[in-house]
Amino acid sequence: MDLNPPDGPGLAFLLELFDRSSGDPSKSVSMFVVGERLGWERELASRTAQDLMGLGLIEIRTLSGGVGLSTAGVEAVNAARAPTAAPNAPLGRGPVMTPVERCLAEDVGARVRTEAAANGRLSPELEADLRTLAAQIASPRPKTAIVCACLRSMLDALDPAAHAGRTAISALLGE
Repeated sequence: MDLNPPDGPGLAFLLELFDRSSGDPSKSVSMFVVGERLGWERELASRTAQDLMGLGLIEIRTLSGGVGLSTAGVEAVNAARAPTAAPNAPLGRGPVMTPVERCLAEDVGARVRTEAAANGRLSPELEADLRTLAAQIASPRPKTAIVCACLRSMLDALDPAAHAGRTAISALLGE
């Protein structure tokens, strides 16, 4: 089976289904709702869903048009979204962080906190950003976009002399 993501309407449908189901293969979403969100007629939504079923990327769940992602479909979406990451960024651009990304972000947070505390520069703003980062990392489905926003906010809140913290954040973001 080809795990490369489809292009054109198939990719648009697959991405919308992924977002509507929060990337959970056990969830079912109406193919017509997905098509409607894309501004499509029911016929185009049905035909596109059938094409994706043929590729093994989605599965029919109900006779009334309920479909869900297959494991291959989840992998195809992750592959489609991965190229948007900066070439050297350890953090991917998938909607949910992997366990490895989670550990990397947690390590950067600890480094920033240690450096800021050692320099007496742990501001209330930086502390709030660190707590937000920790809360997101502790989530069962930590959102990459929220973690990236926290890291960028931490760059703004860090003392200019906090070279190690800035370097660690920039490396994680691939900047």
